[in-house]
Amino acid sequence: MKTIDKTWIKPLSLGSVVLGSGGGGKTNNLVFLLEDILTKNIEIQLLDLEDLNSKDYYCSTGMIGSTQLIDDFYFSGHEGVETVKDIEKLTRKNIKGIFTLEAAGVNTLYPLAVAGLMGIPVVDADCMGRAFPEIQMTVFQIENEDILPFILNDTRNKTHIFDKEETFIVDLNIRKILNEIDNLGFFSCAVKDGNSLKERLIPETISFTRDIGEVFIEETNYESILKKLIFITKNSVYGAAIELFKGEIKVIDKNTGSNWQTINLDGIEDYSKKEYKIMNKNEYLISFIDGEISCMVPDIIVTIDIERLIPVNIEDIRKNMKIAVLGIPAPINLKTNKALNIVGPTSFGYKSTYKPLEKTYYNYYY
Repeated sequence: MKTIDKTWIKPLSLGSVVLGSGGGGKTNNLVFLLEDILTKNIEIQLLDLEDLNSKDYYCSTGMIGSTQLIDDFYFSGHEGVETVKDIEKLTRKNIKGIFTLEAAGVNTLYPLAVAGLMGIPVVDADCMGRAFPEIQMTVFQIENEDILPFILNDTRNKTHIFDKEETFIVDLNIRKILNEIDNLGFFSCAVKDGNSLKERLIPETISFTRDIGEVFIEETNYESILKKLIFITKNSVYGAAIELFKGEIKVIDKNTGSNWQTINLDGIEDYSKKEYKIMNKNEYLISFIDGEISCMVPDIIVTIDIERLIPVNIEDIRKNMKIAVLGIPAPINLKTNKALNIVGPTSFGYKSTYKPLEKTYYNYYY
């Protein structure tokens, strides 16, 4: 068992951008919130999966909606506390701990705030291993397990309960509700016992997030950051990180239709005279080098500002910014045939089948 204190906050924030794969939302306000909570003699226990009591119940909690609005909305963590209490009443289960739906962006940090306020631990694992835009894109859904009931509190403090429809339909209904208000809400879902979590969750993603975030604090040049990221990812449930490109952003196209956005880069240094394109829908999903596939979801595409030496998401990128693009192979849980039906390229409307980084860059990995 580990203890999360104030020293975890900055590396968790930076690491959550890496696993956000361009999405996940800004964590600025959550950093301040967690610092305030952990200053009040509060520590948050981080439980390894093997430490979970098989008969205890746990649930997921977090934020949902437009990531662009998160820094404009005041939240305290008590919104999530209320959803956990609501789901306890609905299911008649005593929640003994919190786990994250996605170990990325705001949904890495917000569940910690809720757990700290409630005085219960957080599980060192998550349901996605990265950021995904839809609630059905979890390890539970991959195994045909439900995450319902789903409790949603909107910014008017109105509670919405979903417990009968298919998860995909629930996701659509949630988006509809949020679009009519502030496009931001707080949720709890997926009440599971310890045995279920041990079988399904992707392990150690919270501590892994901290480890990769610490790299950006400790190192002072890009080459050292890359070298250490390769080492950390290679010794994890993920695969070894790989540099895919270094370039300068020339075009950020927001008019491709179907909610797709493209980012075009011209190569620099070893990649001069080459071109790179990243396609995204909330998160980076597919990238190309000189028109050929470079990386595809569920593998993780990471962008690093090579002048400021920090990972950046879609909301932070700007024209003429010089970035390095890295790829990180997804955990095996997300790469089975069953998983690819839920989180692969075709689930986002892209027609090509998944080509893993290990196959695209075979000589690097083997």
